[in-house]
Amino acid sequence: MIELRLDKQKLRLQLAQDLEKIDARIRKNADKMHQLKLAYKCSFRVLKCIKEHLDEYEKKFPYDNAQRIVALRQQYHEVLTAHCQASLNFIGG
Repeated sequence: MIELRLDKQKLRLQLAQDLEKIDARIRKNADKMHQLKLAYKCSFRVLKCIKEHLDEYEKKFPYDNAQRIVALRQQYHEVLTAHCQASLNFIGG
C-alpha cells in the first residue's frame, strides 16, 4: 500500500515537472509563434488579393486571354494548395 502511494506521488511529481517543461517551451516560443501567425495572415491576404484581381480581370475582359486566365487560376490554386499544406504541416495536421 505504501509503495502504491509512493508510485502515485512519483507520477504526480513527474507529471507536474513535465507540465512545467511544456509551459516553459510555450512561453519561450510565444514570440516566434506570434511572428509566424502574422506571416501566415499576411501571406493569406496576398493570396486573397490575387484572387480578387483575377476575378476582376475575368469580369472586365471575359474573352481576352482566356487561356492566360486559366493558367493564372491554375497557378493560383497550386500556390493556395501549397499554402494550406504548409499550414497543416506547421500545426501538425
